[in-house]
Amino acid sequence: MREAQSLQSLMILISRCIEVLNLWKIACDHQFEVVTKDLTGPQKATLKDSTLKQLLKPDYEEVI
Repeated sequence: MREAQSLQSLMILISRCIEVLNLWKIACDHQFEVVTKDLTGPQKATLKDSTLKQLLKPDYEEVI
């Protein structure tokens, strides 16, 4: 049962990684400033301050 859950989590992580990499490719292919020009100030700040981990799993809260 745990193995199945681990494999499911891995599949979700890989899927999110692929999505982020595809979005990054689009941004690089189409000049990032053109892609983001219509974002609001707060949206641009959020994107700028986001880590890859936050982009892949936005509901993740790290416990320190």
